[in-house]
Amino acid sequence: AETGHLNITDEELLKLYGELYTYSAYINLQTDILETPDWFWDNEDLEPVYLKTAKYLDISKRTAVLNIRLKTLNNMYALFRDERNLQ
Repeated sequence: AETGHLNITDEELLKLYGELYTYSAYINLQTDILETPDWFWDNEDLEPVYLKTAKYLDISKRTAVLNIRLKTLNNMYALFRDERNLQ
């Protein structure tokens, strides 16, 4: 921000962008963090404990904050990519 130039190669920027996408996909598509895990189909008596724990730990709120931060980083990388295309 001080010089107006990115001190990162296009390849490094693309790797960072891909890494960010991987994190976002993992959190939103591959983990059971956003819903009750399938394990509780066979252990229904423990599901209330899981739900209370998830509520206590504010899992849904924390996930929402994490997604906002990932989106902000995504926008930042898009800005960097656009800046590269203008040069």
